Amino acid sequence: MKKITGVLVCLMLVLTLVPLIGASKTDDNKVFPTGIEKFRDCYVELIGNITTADWARVFGINFVKIIHLGMHNRGFVLMWLMIFDPDATLNVYSEQGGELLYQHSGATYPEVVLFGFRGQWSANMPYFNVNGTAKGVNILERI
Repeated sequence: MKKITGVLVCLMLVLTLVPLIGASKTDDNKVFPTGIEKFRDCYVELIGNITTADWARVFGINFVKIIHLGMHNRGFVLMWLMIFDPDATLNVYSEQGGELLYQHSGATYPEVVLFGFRGQWSANMPYFNVNGTAKGVNILERI
């Protein structure tokens, strides 16, 4: 009975804190994002620096890679989250050399989540150059 009570208390604490952390106020010059651009089965080009700016969100860091299969700077990544500086180059195409579906404006911090990414990248932290195909791409422009 004590174990069940302990689990329930911990669960109540977590369920109370998660919405509070997600709704915390940011700096005055940073506001909450407006919308998410979503693309499926596309080719992605990302060039730029990972930002040092911070926002309240689930992952508290600006670079997360989950399940990387491959050698060196080439392979498959199941899920990859990156937030770039505003001067980054971000292009999403229907296929390699195909129709341009999305281009970063350069005024905001692009938060990019790649799902099922297959391609190559070069990194000299915090600079990244990423090229390849993705099953899904979510882009959130943070101000």
